[in-house]
Amino acid sequence: MKTYNDIFNTVGIATIFAENFATDFANFFADVTAATVDKFILHKYGNRYLSDKVTDSENAAATVCAVIEIYLPTWQKIHGALTAQYNAAENVNETKTKVGTIERENLDTTAQKAFNDTNFVDDTQNAANGVETYNLTETRRETNGDAVQNISREIDLRKRQNLQLQIIETIINNICLTIY
Repeated sequence: MKTYNDIFNTVGIATIFAENFATDFANFFADVTAATVDKFILHKYGNRYLSDKVTDSENAAATVCAVIEIYLPTWQKIHGALTAQYNAAENVNETKTKVGTIERENLDTTAQKAFNDTNFVDDTQNAANGVETYNLTETRRETNGDAVQNISREIDLRKRQNLQLQIIETIINNICLTIY
């Protein structure tokens, strides 16, 4: 049974990722090179046994690409959420403006009894035809609560949700044996 080091010692999974999905690799790993990521992976997972389906470097590259393709949409969504620009300590103001017209037309102007009549005789009502326009501006202010607490939560989120490590571990867990 081969280890990660046996097959990926020259071309690691980060290099395969960078060569086949260059834009996404650059987004996820920023300024870190594929060679640096490969050194980290080799250090951390080099002695792990590979699945018996990963037999050589060509097969390994195809398998790594398949795993990346399956998980890539999820990683892109997570990356988008983690890199959204906002200020955790700031309150949120949201303003919506609505503009429109309401057109009213009263087609039935006859009635058996008009308003304030005492007898039940045919009569006509006042026609309520017309066009109304409106402009409505709504401003909603949402308080994010305690700014210090929000910043602390933000730091905890970034510590737990390290996308780079999640990507590496997902690929490793799909090509290596989990029990060895």
